[in-house]
Amino acid sequence: MGKFLRPEEAFMFGYKPACACQSGNPRLKPYLDKLLEKGYPNVFGWNILRDDYTFFHNEETNKSF
Repeated sequence: MGKFLRPEEAFMFGYKPACACQSGNPRLKPYLDKLLEKGYPNVFGWNILRDDYTFFHNEETNKSF
């Protein structure tokens, strides 16, 4: 049986067009740090109930969001 990818991993491998990460979730912290470090275009704080980042592969997709 093959390995299942987490949504954040699938995004980094190019299988997903966007990826959402909660900044306060300790399980997602390593992924959030990698996504920020790699400089993916993102939108922060669009969800007023929590501190979410949504990452995109390019600026064009980010702007259309």
